[in-house]
Amino acid sequence: MKKLILYLGILTILISSCDLKYTPPLTPLTKEKNRQDSIQNYLRTSFQKDSTTYESIAFSKSQMIKPISFK
Repeated sequence: MKKLILYLGILTILISSCDLKYTPPLTPLTKEKNRQDSIQNYLRTSFQKDSTTYESIAFSKSQMIKPISFK
């Protein structure tokens, strides 16, 4: 029994000394946001070369436009 506790203690110390830290995986929303940001940054830098301004409309919220006859 004492050997078991001693082995578990040594095992715990070895694992904690390896500096293992939990890093949670990225969520799908975070991945999508990172993707959008990287695309926008790339487009901004490519547009700066031509001295034109870049305004993102691809990732903005959609707007529904109804015909007058529908109102």
